[in-house]
Amino acid sequence: MFRERIIRDVDQTFHPKREARRFLARLSAHAIQEGYEIPCFVSNISSTGARLIFDPVAKSAFSAETLIVHIHQIGQFPADLRWTKATSAGVQFAISDSVKQFLARRLNAEFEKLPNRSLRKAG
Repeated sequence: MFRERIIRDVDQTFHPKREARRFLARLSAHAIQEGYEIPCFVSNISSTGARLIFDPVAKSAFSAETLIVHIHQIGQFPADLRWTKATSAGVQFAISDSVKQFLARRLNAEFEKLPNRSLRKAG
C-alpha cells in the first residue's frame, strides 16, 4: 500500500505558461464516468487539473470525454479529458474560480506541511 501524499512542488520554470502551481503527488482517486468508477491515482495536480495514472486493464474501460474525478481526502471535481496515453490521462477541472481558489489553498497547505520542501518561483 502506498502512502498518499503531496510529494513536492513542480518547478514551473520549464512551463511558464501554466496558470497554476503544480505538485507531484501520489493520491488515490477514481475516475467516474457514466456511473462506473475506474480506480487510478493522481501523479500531479494543480487547481486547474491533474494527471491520472491507471492500471492498463482499467484504462481500457476509460472512454468518456467528461468525467468526475474523486480524489481521496481532497474532493470530487467535474473534469474534461485533455489528453490520453497508454496508462495515463490529463484532465482539466471544470470548476468555478472560487473552487479553483479553494483547491489552490488546500494544495498549498498540504505542501507547506512537508519537511525539507524547496519552493521555486515561476521564472
